[in-house]
Amino acid sequence: MKKAFIITSVALLAAVVIATGCKKEKEEEVINKITIAGNQSANAKFNNVYTAVDGYHIGATPLCSGTMYKTQVMLNFTPQATLVIYFWRPVSNTETIPTGTHILFTGICQEGVTGSFMLSSSKKAFSLMEFSAGTVTVTKEGDIYDVEVSLTIAPASGGGTLRGNFNGELPYVVGK
Repeated sequence: MKKAFIITSVALLAAVVIATGCKKEKEEEVINKITIAGNQSANAKFNNVYTAVDGYHIGATPLCSGTMYKTQVMLNFTPQATLVIYFWRPVSNTETIPTGTHILFTGICQEGVTGSFMLSSSKKAFSLMEFSAGTVTVTKEGDIYDVEVSLTIAPASGGGTLRGNFNGELPYVVGK
């Protein structure tokens, strides 16, 4: 009886070791990169992986007869590119950069986000891409923001997707 128990225990332990050893390792989270894919713009070659350099925000501006605030967040990437996100929120929301999941909209004076992506180089002033749908999710721990973007590029800008993340400080900058 004791011998059967030991053999069964060893067999069970071997099965567990084999099963856990064969599991695929968890993929590491990609931080501070965005990827543009599937874009067919005739004006610029946007499809690329961009690495974040820094970010900042320009404070809340009252708009829409004083019923809404708009905060501009700028994320700079290499190669030379900038993702601009405008957070629109009612005056009752006092967060300068509101946390949570924000839905992209294409108008003005409603709660959510709007945005654009710009490429710049010494050869051209810039090439601009706009979005038609998607979400921007913001979390904050201390002074560190985590900004997850999942956006659909507008057909007029060549279609495709922009997905990625920025993790870091977003200091307030005046007049940039």
